Amino acid sequence: MFVKISQLHQELKQLQQAELLIGDHIQTLEDVQTFMSYHVFAVWDFMTLLKCIQRHITEVELPWFPKPNGKMIRLINSIVLDEESDFVPASIAGVDQYMSHFELYIKSMEQINAPTIMIDTFLNAAKQRNITHALYDCNLPESIRIFVKTTMEYSIGSGHKPHLSAAAFAYGRETIIPEMFTQILRQLTKSGRLKDCSYLIYYLERHVEIDGNEHGDKSIELLEHMCDNNQQKMAESLSAAIECAIARRNLWEGIILKNL
Repeated sequence: MFVKISQLHQELKQLQQAELLIGDHIQTLEDVQTFMSYHVFAVWDFMTLLKCIQRHITEVELPWFPKPNGKMIRLINSIVLDEESDFVPASIAGVDQYMSHFELYIKSMEQINAPTIMIDTFLNAAKQRNITHALYDCNLPESIRIFVKTTMEYSIGSGHKPHLSAAAFAYGRETIIPEMFTQILRQLTKSGRLKDCSYLIYYLERHVEIDGNEHGDKSIELLEHMCDNNQQKMAESLSAAIECAIARRNLWEGIILKNL
């Protein structure tokens, strides 16, 4: 089992390193617009994954009863606080505001005229019917459809198990984001493409800050809590993380092909 876990860790690391290459393909304003029109789906479905984990940890029920895992509840609630209702200062938004990172991302897209038609159409269809119908009825690129389906599998689907959801969250999102966004920010700065992009700059810098300094470590701690030193759960978690990394790599490849 130790050998298998070690091998899974190595495979996951290689996939994550390959993901970072997306920054090399963001050279023009059009590249940024395409990237955001695809990546916004990852920003949205991240919240479903996060709220799934919060629901499991806090065991939301009425009437309320005290739970013994206060530290884990505080960890997940602190992440949700930032992701669902973060502070956006007046220097960015005109007046001090609180909003989800998804809403901040949409404002970033609108500021640089990145098309929101795909995500708007999808969310409207998902509200009216369900996620599955929306994924297939909205004529989405296959890379987006597979990515969202993978996330949904680990949040509301048959593959929804606490340690697998936590693995998709920790390894598939929180621990890879800081380095990836730092690279994109560096590339955009180098190319001089960050003029009149105050929302996007704030979004990227905010995620580098909180994911790198707080959320990444907290997500790993949550995962370790759910695995509870069970080697089988650890191996399953890494396998889930690898599947999520492959889906994200395919999402990036869809963006790159769109830009060619």
